[in-house]
Amino acid sequence: MKTTQGILQIEQPKKWLSSDDVCNLLQVSKRTLQNYRDRGIIPFSQIGRKIYYKASDIEEYLSNHYIRAYYQKGGAA
Repeated sequence: MKTTQGILQIEQPKKWLSSDDVCNLLQVSKRTLQNYRDRGIIPFSQIGRKIYYKASDIEEYLSNHYIRAYYQKGGAA
């Protein structure tokens, strides 16, 4: 917990996602997601047989693969 000018602020817990959540977000199969884990592309945590991903890691992965659209005003594409 942090205090700012006498106001108590509670830190937001980190958001964790399941494999199903990540598959839906990235629109990939469970096998592809497993491949990403095996190759170290996306970090994860495992408790027993359940695997979790930090939402911030998935957002970073998407940001790193962002491709800007190319557009020329008044010209052909």
